Amino acid sequence: MNLSRFDRFVWMILSALLLALVGMALALPLLGLPDPQPGWDEQGIGAYGPLSIQFPRGIDPESAESALSITPSVGGEVKWVGERLLFFPSVPFRQWVTYTLSLREGVQARDGRTLKHGLIWTFTVRSPLLAYLAPSASAEIWVQDLLTGESHALTDTGGRVFDYTVAPDGETLVYSAYNMQKGMDLWQVRRDGTQNRKILDCGADWCLNPAFHPQGTILAYSRRLAPLQEGAQPGVPRVWLLDLSAGTTQPISPDPNISGSEPLWAPRFRRLIMWDGLSGGLRGVDLEAQQTILIPSEMGMNAVWTPDGNALLFTRLIIGETTAYAGVYRYDWDKQTTESVLGGEQSPWDYGVPVFSPDGKWMAVGVREVLGSPARQVWLFRPDGTAGNPILQDAMINFSSFHWNPQGDALALQQITLGSSSSRPQIAVLNIDSRSLRIVAEDATFPQWVP
Repeated sequence: MNLSRFDRFVWMILSALLLALVGMALALPLLGLPDPQPGWDEQGIGAYGPLSIQFPRGIDPESAESALSITPSVGGEVKWVGERLLFFPSVPFRQWVTYTLSLREGVQARDGRTLKHGLIWTFTVRSPLLAYLAPSASAEIWVQDLLTGESHALTDTGGRVFDYTVAPDGETLVYSAYNMQKGMDLWQVRRDGTQNRKILDCGADWCLNPAFHPQGTILAYSRRLAPLQEGAQPGVPRVWLLDLSAGTTQPISPDPNISGSEPLWAPRFRRLIMWDGLSGGLRGVDLEAQQTILIPSEMGMNAVWTPDGNALLFTRLIIGETTAYAGVYRYDWDKQTTESVLGGEQSPWDYGVPVFSPDGKWMAVGVREVLGSPARQVWLFRPDGTAGNPILQDAMINFSSFHWNPQGDALALQQITLGSSSSRPQIAVLNIDSRSLRIVAEDATFPQWVP
């Protein structure tokens, strides 16, 4: 076969390209993988993580996971977002500990490249901020650094903030705020007050009660359609889900007979609980198993998940001979059984919803004696309802809205003095070991920690 000059030239080019490709394929393993990059800075990370590492494109996830280790050892769960590894600790990282993250050599990519050397990083846990709403009549979100006592507002809405929630990683907060159409929109702001932006324009609808999924990727919220006429009430609340990456939103259920407000995610799984007023109970939804439950209740959204996400604690009204009071009950999701945890017909005590410590070993509960002062006091109990003891008592002060700090050694709470029309709510922090109480904000409500 005789080849023209042009044909010979084309074959030469193709042969050169082929040789180059073969050379690249042989050389790639020798080049090695670029170093993965940590996703934190000198300020540290939040106590709940996640610990983030950006790997090169094409990484083999199993190879990377097996090469990682943390000292001191911490159990947890690994998730991947593209080539970014996220580690969520099963219990919060400790604030005053320097952790070492090691990555052994030999981590592989799918194209044959390997990490030629080991890497070591260190990280610490930053001090949490305390967020709250103030003043109570026209609220903005404030944060305070308890180490310095400095506080500042994160929002400047003219007092239009209705409620808020904190992202699990502590980097952002999402809040609902009234708009000019008499509805409520959802906004997001960083922990330092920057990048304040609207993430969901709801027009004349009411979008409120935001709640982050534990991994921070999905936001559940309650939505009420705009009133049909001026002065009327908005529509029945229903729970919607907002994908924070895609910006898409949809109702959790298309069934018009299911309502929902104040959604609360389980610490694990893709489960959430909400108050379904149309059905008169607490409705649980498992998004993976496509399963729903309904727990009859007369007390609204008074429920909390156990730390393992397998059960719920909720309050139920008990009708006594002369008065009514609340007891705490445990609902097992898998067994679908209910048992008493605190109180009952033979116990004349009124209990609030328990709040679990970060390690799950204690519950903080608001308790009052039915025939005594109307003020709830602060008690600690074991998760099974035993070993109860009061840690903060004042017959003239009602304590509520308990929130453990990530280290489990302090409790933020809201308090108000009874018997005076001029009383305003205060935010305080209770040291669990010393039982000392520190007032941190006046005329303020709804404390939450920002890890």
